Amino acid sequence: MKNQMKDCTEKEMPRKPRLGKRLWDGTKKFVAGVLISVALLAPKPARADGWATLWPGYSINANRPTLRVEGGASFDSGTSFYAFGDFEPSKRDSIAMDSFFGAARVSQSVWGDFCLFGEMETGTGMEPIFKLGMSYTLTPADWFIQFRLSPWMFGSKEDIQLVAYLSKVFGETLSTELLLKANLLSKTMYWEFAADILFADRFSVGSQLRMFTDLTTGHTDVTPVARVGVRF
Repeated sequence: MKNQMKDCTEKEMPRKPRLGKRLWDGTKKFVAGVLISVALLAPKPARADGWATLWPGYSINANRPTLRVEGGASFDSGTSFYAFGDFEPSKRDSIAMDSFFGAARVSQSVWGDFCLFGEMETGTGMEPIFKLGMSYTLTPADWFIQFRLSPWMFGSKEDIQLVAYLSKVFGETLSTELLLKANLLSKTMYWEFAADILFADRFSVGSQLRMFTDLTTGHTDVTPVARVGVRF
């Protein structure tokens, strides 16, 4: 009888999460509140710059088409927005664009080139992943270099992510990009390297390597993509 009463009591009065977890959840909510407050209290921004690019391509080893749509905007208030979406067939040797993965990020400058940001990733068959973090941008000698740290990464996956992004145009004709995303807890890394030849400021032809590495096993999946670009 005592055991039955104990079981019922535990069901009716579940234990509270541990103090550390409650503090961690509270910290995430606080940072989210700060970002939302900054966005709401900032003066209405006047659009300073905006862009969008379509990247139709072809995945060589998977033998299927790909499409990346990306764009962004910067505002006088120090707010910036970036988003991308990748579309491709879910099956090899198919042309039906039925698989999607994308992300959207809003950043707010708080001191010079130091920003706070919120980001969401989502896609076909996955629950959204939310990130809160900070970034720092450098622009030495026509380079664009940005470092991002997401110590609060939650939703369908909890992790800590460190990102480095570098881009540069050489001689106004060769555009290069390098993206590194390291997930410190799951010990995985995603890489992208792209090189494109620019034509008439709006068109480009090139290639991209997309790589995923499991740092525990050392295994790397490499996906080469031939692509063209149209910028608006």
